[in-house]
Amino acid sequence: MLSYLPVVLLALTYASHGIMGMMLHGEHMALASGFNFGEPTTSVLVIIGGLMDTIVAVLLLFKSKFLKALRCSHLFCFAGIWPVVPRVIEWYLTGHFPWVEFLVFAALTLLTYYLHLERSVKRAQAA
Repeated sequence: MLSYLPVVLLALTYASHGIMGMMLHGEHMALASGFNFGEPTTSVLVIIGGLMDTIVAVLLLFKSKFLKALRCSHLFCFAGIWPVVPRVIEWYLTGHFPWVEFLVFAALTLLTYYLHLERSVKRAQAA
């Protein structure tokens, strides 16, 4: 049961970022507005990012029910790479790369994927 904690934490992180994005949270808007697209375009981009985060959160928790064709390795790869995008944008705009956030996301994603693989091996051995 404890092995499911990292996936729940990762999904909650994605869900909270998704909700903040869809609500056009100030931090998300400030980051996206650094490219001077204009208010409507910036809002749409932030909402799309929020929807993507929310979809990842739902798939992390319920992939086997909604999208069986998606390989777990692809989902975890996306979950690990996607957080790099806003960090690189922040680095580009401010000159500061948020290493701590990046490392926390990467570690949590890797731990979740490792535990998923471990469960898969145990299920295969039991069958």
